[in-house]
Amino acid sequence: MNKILIVEDDPVNMFLYRKALENDDNEIIMSSNGNDACEIARRYDPDIILLDVFLPGKSGFDVFDELKSSDDRCANIPVIFASASFDKESIIEKTGCPRELVMQKPINFRELISLVNRIKSNINNKTHRYA
Repeated sequence: MNKILIVEDDPVNMFLYRKALENDDNEIIMSSNGNDACEIARRYDPDIILLDVFLPGKSGFDVFDELKSSDDRCANIPVIFASASFDKESIIEKTGCPRELVMQKPINFRELISLVNRIKSNINNKTHRYA
């Protein structure tokens, strides 16, 4: 079973992401703000993080930077960015995140599920870690 942390402040988006990703192979963990996201990631050790950019408290960029600069396992967790306000190029430039891990809102759920499944396959096969 893979754990996915969804960090999203919009309750409708949170519900939709959860429904799209919830199945027998995924345990969904949720956070609605940036201040709690890093603590929750450390506590629950997710395999993948779906991260909104604009959040109450710390921004998604701040959460990303804190996780990636940590010495623990959180530094290697693949992060999928979701944003309605920032374009892909801005997120890639700011984070160095691979292009395939940046999604524009509204999210295409088939693409999200496909991306999550590819990441899970890579994690489970230990062929590559997106980080």
